[in-house]
Amino acid sequence: MNYKVITNEDEESFDDISQFRSKKSNIHISVIIPTYNERELIEKIINSISYTLKDKLFEIIVVDDSSPDKTAEVVRGLIPTHKEVTLLIRTKRGVFSAQQDGIKMAIGRYIVLMDADFSHPPAMILEMHNNINNNDIISCSRFLPESKIIAPFARRYSTLLLNLALRIFMRYDLTDYTSIFLMADKQKWEKLRFYYDSIWGEAGIEIFHQARLNNLKVKEIPFTYNFREEGNSKSDKLLKYAYVYIKRALDIKFFYRGIK
Repeated sequence: MNYKVITNEDEESFDDISQFRSKKSNIHISVIIPTYNERELIEKIINSISYTLKDKLFEIIVVDDSSPDKTAEVVRGLIPTHKEVTLLIRTKRGVFSAQQDGIKMAIGRYIVLMDADFSHPPAMILEMHNNINNNDIISCSRFLPESKIIAPFARRYSTLLLNLALRIFMRYDLTDYTSIFLMADKQKWEKLRFYYDSIWGEAGIEIFHQARLNNLKVKEIPFTYNFREEGNSKSDKLLKYAYVYIKRALDIKFFYRGIK
């Protein structure tokens, strides 16, 4: 079995996560959090999201890629007192595939994709929800005039330059292609078809390309990004980071096999 799902009611194993059927109902917002070696922060982020959404009907789906630091065991221990949490443990690695598996499990009208390390503030979920009417995707941007990045100089300006280059190259009216901190209408999201595996946030380039192909309305809102100081950073090698993103942009621009 490739997938193990743990809820407050039972524990099940599946060969295909599409076989999973949630026993929850009346969920409005599904928050999907991919994890790999996030033991130090996962309890804090779950508590923060739960407090933020205490007046909403919500679920939190943690998708853990068999973290060696036993992140899954921490989450498992929280489930008896956090009935809103569902844990998926997989053998397969990869952030975007983890998010996609979480979306398959989600039953909310809206899905939220965010990281576990507080670089994506849970309070922004309500701000995204306040803006989702008349839009299909709300994406939090680090590069709008009201946005702020709290990070080392090299990280801050390399990310800025990369996203500026992507904006010029892709010619979309967006400022942030690589954060993947967003809320989307789940029914609209299910129209999108993705053709590339992703290591980091380069999946954002294809997300917004697919959104454009499918005429989805995307709105960006500003937020304050705090560079992660704990956990297992997914983008700690700047040159490799830049190479992966630029290659993905070139693939989509010139060789994309997902064109309608």
